[in-house]
Amino acid sequence: MSRWQAEPGIGMGAMAVVMAGEWVQYLARLRRDLDQAVGSRAKPARLTSLLDFRR
Repeated sequence: MSRWQAEPGIGMGAMAVVMAGEWVQYLARLRRDLDQAVGSRAKPARLTSLLDFRR
């Protein structure tokens, strides 16, 4: 924390990393929810290739 106070750029970088991690988790949940919704209605029309963030 003392480095954050002395060098604001470090704190901003740390916050950016945390926010990016949260976005990745959010997108993974969104993908799961969309896969479930699509899978229950039209199995051939999978969104997996469009929503594959692991590539």
